[in-house]
Amino acid sequence: YAVDTAEMRRLIATADKIGWDFVRSSSALPATVTAEVWQLLGNKTFVAHTSTDKAVQAQLTFPEPGKITTDMQVSAWVKGSIVESRRAFFEKWFSNQLRVIHFDHSGSFGQPVEVAAKLDLSGMDTGNLYFYSYDKKTNRYTRIQEPDYLIDKNGYLHFTTELAGDIIVSDGPLVRKTPNIFFRSGPPFRNNVGPLCLFPFPSARSGHSG
Repeated sequence: YAVDTAEMRRLIATADKIGWDFVRSSSALPATVTAEVWQLLGNKTFVAHTSTDKAVQAQLTFPEPGKITTDMQVSAWVKGSIVESRRAFFEKWFSNQLRVIHFDHSGSFGQPVEVAAKLDLSGMDTGNLYFYSYDKKTNRYTRIQEPDYLIDKNGYLHFTTELAGDIIVSDGPLVRKTPNIFFRSGPPFRNNVGPLCLFPFPSARSGHSG
């Protein structure tokens, strides 16, 4: 689904009168914003909602849209077959409580994007959450060092990331079920060995920023 470029042009042209809060996308389908729209948005904050069952699953806030020069998918999911598949994959190899947010975009957003996701965090130590970005193509995951996360009064988990792909939210640092397998840089492991950590784990940090 491509966000209607003509409609976005109209909204942007009248945004100073109607308010920039109206210049956003909301879709229950995978959504793509074109390069033209990103350039028209310039330095105005842009918000993209992914909604199902009359509720927002996830919201992405782009602080500098004009820096994006290509078409980009802006949908994100906390439910569905891809989410369940990624969670099962990581739970096979790690003993932590895990939750997954799937971005249709992979790689980097090119800027820090604020995400708000409606996750069920029951049973997790919400004061010690760790965030990782997993790239299925390379079978690598990278820790998001400063997610600056919080949970709002409506139960949405807010955090910041430049990395897309699949976001793995872990109760503490990931703990391997088979600790004698080395983590190293280089070619990704085969799928029957599990995902590869791109960087060695830093020491655990206290505090609410994960």
